[in-house]
Amino acid sequence: MNGVLYLHGVGDHTTDEKWRTTLEQSLQDLGYPGLDQVGVICAPKYTDLLSTDSLPKVAAPHRARDPKDDRLERRRAYELGQGRMRRLLAVDDVIDPPRGVFSGVPDDIVDGLTQGVTAFQPTLKQAGRYMRNANLRATILNRVLQELPQCDELVIIGHSLGSLVAIDLLDHLPPTCSVSRLVTLGSPAGLPVMHDNTERLLKDFPYGQVRSWVNVLSPLDPVTGGRGLTWLFAAAHDLRVDMPFKVHAASAYLRQPKVGLAVGEALFGSLSKEVDERRGTAVESLTTVESQGLFALAFAHMTLHEMSKSDPDSAKRYGEALAVVQAVVLEALTSVAHGQGRGVSSEVLNLKSGSAPPCPRAWTFEESVRLLVVTATTNLVAPWEIEVHKPAREALPAASVGLGFGAQQGSKVSQALAEARRALDLERDVAWGRLLLGAAGVAIVIAAPVGLALAAPAGLAGAAAVTSALAAFGPGGMIGGMAMAGTMVGTGAITAVSAALVDAPRAVLEIEVVRRVAHARARQLLGLPQDLLDWRLLTEMEGRAAEDLGRLSAFSDGNAPTLKELRLKAALVAKATRWMLERGLGQPVPEPHARQRGQDNMLAIGHKEGPK
Repeated sequence: MNGVLYLHGVGDHTTDEKWRTTLEQSLQDLGYPGLDQVGVICAPKYTDLLSTDSLPKVAAPHRARDPKDDRLERRRAYELGQGRMRRLLAVDDVIDPPRGVFSGVPDDIVDGLTQGVTAFQPTLKQAGRYMRNANLRATILNRVLQELPQCDELVIIGHSLGSLVAIDLLDHLPPTCSVSRLVTLGSPAGLPVMHDNTERLLKDFPYGQVRSWVNVLSPLDPVTGGRGLTWLFAAAHDLRVDMPFKVHAASAYLRQPKVGLAVGEALFGSLSKEVDERRGTAVESLTTVESQGLFALAFAHMTLHEMSKSDPDSAKRYGEALAVVQAVVLEALTSVAHGQGRGVSSEVLNLKSGSAPPCPRAWTFEESVRLLVVTATTNLVAPWEIEVHKPAREALPAASVGLGFGAQQGSKVSQALAEARRALDLERDVAWGRLLLGAAGVAIVIAAPVGLALAAPAGLAGAAAVTSALAAFGPGGMIGGMAMAGTMVGTGAITAVSAALVDAPRAVLEIEVVRRVAHARARQLLGLPQDLLDWRLLTEMEGRAAEDLGRLSAFSDGNAPTLKELRLKAALVAKATRWMLERGLGQPVPEPHARQRGQDNMLAIGHKEGPK
């Protein structure tokens, strides 16, 4: 049985049921059932407590203890729930910038203004009283806890002062109470003045027991000051909605479609039944995108296995992060399949189990060398940052076997990566850490084995990066993953890629240079013919960096930050080309007689195709 707990704001709410009729209408407008289909609805009234200065002394309610033994597992469950909610509201990986009456105003000035407003604005005055009067807080919390619905799944909605009560309540929830979603509306909890000289709200967020939290605010609502809660409560997701100036009423918030969507989905599930049904439809063949995504996850599980041997604590964190990423990849690949009007492969559907997928055997020997180089230099659990360089290298032999080739291939790739690091003096440089931590996760490998700068726009991670990467490199994509996939042809394409890399942040350039050097060396170690694309791209970058240096140094200060950064980039590329030349990995110069034959052939072709 599900239930709703509504916590009201300031005012006479002894008979006010407007919030209920407004929410009912919002749900029905979206196609959800009405509130009569909810098992239990509870809206405790505490206006009488707010309007009196004399309350009997009561003990504060018992503070629930957060069990530490399964904290990582519960945090993973929360991240999954929060991620589903963000995708539902179409705000996945979007950070809504602060807007409103205090946007851009220094914090100390805002604090002074809100301190003055709090003393006179009725809602803020009562909210401040709630925060500073320990006996009032205890009395209200005890009343709410006494009326707490007995149900399997609870949705808590708190408006204005009620949002403070809702947040406060999280510290005191009984262990049997499961909250599918917390929705705070027009909350003043983000104002620093609310927390001066008072016991802090929410000492320890109950991850797992509460599965998602959206905080909805209007930038022009004076009670919020346009300030969200995420800066103070990391578990919250701020969602800004547009409402007229000074509007703060609960009904105005509850009329917002995204509020109705957040509440409706938590109570009744997804409206998209068609998608739910199609998720059970499996097809036999894997697309290229699915194969690359499955291999990226398989390699991450192999890395986890190697890490668990030497660093169990880091491995535990890596495993929890990987579980979240795997769920996101499942969602992204499923959405792509549905968007293309096809079923979902059984291998993709099996990702739901959380176990390691089998390695698809979809690549030739040469292609797999490129794939191993890129995958081993990608942070496959982005946006989380966990150093995995050594276990990732140790996983390469097993990954090569999984692809259908011998372990020796993976060992040679591992050796090539180690040599590339040393060649570029990155073995002890902090920049090497950025190489792994700066990549955009599984999206890189799904999109195509290509440089980071071309995989997803800056700032995207998780599902947004996957979706963006798929859009950029799917059918019709301009470059389509050809850069590292080895099929890029034409000087124009190489020039465009090299220019993008030189203009990108240094860590982005570094990772692509390491990959190119390692890929060339791995092919040499494995007895494969040279892939001239590696050399051509490095020399294009070398020329582009030198050209930019010459142009910018003409008028810039000698110690300008841009010039310093560009010099470092140019030096790195020069170091790479020099090392490759020393090992015979540069572009071979044809013998004089071969060049003459080529010229004769060109003359013959020109004569044959010329005007008669």
